[in-house]
Amino acid sequence: MSVKPARKLEIVQRRQRVAELYLQGWQQDAIAKELAIRQPMVSEDLAKIRQAWRESAIRDFDAARDLELARTASNVKRGPPGNARSSPANQRP
Repeated sequence: MSVKPARKLEIVQRRQRVAELYLQGWQQDAIAKELAIRQPMVSEDLAKIRQAWRESAIRDFDAARDLELARTASNVKRGPPGNARSSPANQRP
């Protein structure tokens, strides 16, 4: 079943508002009244919102892990700190 773009936008906007109110501490029934929807719809929206937040956190974690692995690989290629050879100008007689 395909959802029309206008309907998708409506859903996205509603979920943004649900998330805002939820993060402000509103109860589901109060959110439902404010947005003129049923409480089960708020519950479904919150489930979708939480899933999106989890997926976003996983992506953020994966990106951070990849960055750290790249840094580690770069450090391994250069060798440990303090073991770099001194240039002739820095050597003592």
